[in-house]
Amino acid sequence: MWHSPNQRLRALAHAKKRERDRARRPFHVKRITAHLTLLTPSTKINPHENPDPPIPIRVVLNDLTPKGVGLFSQAALIAGQEVIMAISEPMKLDIRSRIIWCQEHGANSHVLSPNPFCFRLGVEFILPTTEDQQNVSAFWEEVCKNHLYSSSRSI
Repeated sequence: MWHSPNQRLRALAHAKKRERDRARRPFHVKRITAHLTLLTPSTKINPHENPDPPIPIRVVLNDLTPKGVGLFSQAALIAGQEVIMAISEPMKLDIRSRIIWCQEHGANSHVLSPNPFCFRLGVEFILPTTEDQQNVSAFWEEVCKNHLYSSSRSI
């Protein structure tokens, strides 16, 4: 297969160099601030009657998919709990969602903030109507248009 030992050594060295270059490539997490409002049985009937204050969150746009998003929260939430996620940038979006998972995030992370976001959450969007689906699609397009998200994925 290899005609001379030199070719094999050069191929291995070239592969190691490509791996080093790939590892050194910068990765920037795109995030925005928003908040979650917990839905209780009474707020599902009348959403304007909510005694709980909103929970501040950081939405990770790199984790945005058509079905959900990853985010950081200041409070632990229970898997299966329904919430309303309110985002104000790059466009206003209030979307009903469900917590899929929640885990504690290490305090030694590189997320710099005056308030600690100690919990990492996975959130699934609840899209019962075509209007909700269109709102998420419009949000996705706005994020892509503003170059806040660099990927080839689309809705």
